[in-house]
Formats: sequence, structure tokens, C-alpha cells
Amino acid sequence: MPIKQMGVRMDTESPEYRWRKAQRSSQESLTRLIDMAIENYGYTDLVDAIINDAIKHTKISVNSNEKEIFVDLSKSTDEKLNELGKQLMKESSRRLKKK
Repeated sequence: MPIKQMGVRMDTESPEYRWRKAQRSSQESLTRLIDMAIENYGYTDLVDAIINDAIKHTKISVNSNEKEIFVDLSKSTDEKLNELGKQLMKESSRRLKKK
């Protein structure tokens, strides 16, 4: 089985870096995270999948009537929309950490 080494750069002030430093084995922990991502989203771009999932479950009120928004961002070239999705993903992640 061929093996490929990959490197990851992280801001040393980021929560992701703090998480990584708390792991006994970064490789084992990242492998388990990848397994969980595959289980939940399959073999697709994780960022797109999470953004799509967040947007699919977004509800808004218009004239006091609740409406659901369904948007597919796969292969989106709109950078502003992509940035908004990334921000939603970070906020969602922070909320999960607080629980």
C-alpha cells in the first residue's frame, strides 16, 4: 500500500491547534475524524457538504410565516457565498463545543 505524507499548517492561537496539541496521537485522532466525516457525508468535499447541510436546515421568517431555504452550493464559484458558508460552519462548530 503506497503511503503519502501530508502536512497541515495551523495558527498556534486557533482552537484547532489547541485540540491537536491535546491529542495523544494526531495521526490516530485525525484518522478517526476522517472516518466520522466519511460516515456522515461520504466521499465528498467536507466543507461543501457541511455548508449545504447547514443551509438546508436554515429557516427564516417572512411576514411571520416560517420558510425553509434549500440551496445547493456544490461547485459554487461565488466566493462571498462560500465565505458566508465557512462562517456558518465555524459558528455551528462553536455552538456544538459549548454544549
